[in-house]
Amino acid sequence: MKELNNLPNELLVMIFDLLSPYRDLENCQLVCKKWADLVKNVRFRRNVLLHRAMEKGNLGRFGEQLLNLRSLVDE
Repeated sequence: MKELNNLPNELLVMIFDLLSPYRDLENCQLVCKKWADLVKNVRFRRNVLLHRAMEKGNLGRFGEQLLNLRSLVDE
């Protein structure tokens, strides 16, 4: 765990972005305060993206972004 906490916050956020929003992110936020803060930021950003897409009536684009993130995980 010590090695993971040495990673830059930006890289941890990129990794968290690839996780499912429910069980995986919830478990990550229980690891330590640093991770809890980073997960909170990831969830906030996801909500902002969702609300922007809803306002513009452009959920297709939001869905594409999520699929692109998921495809990185599957590789």
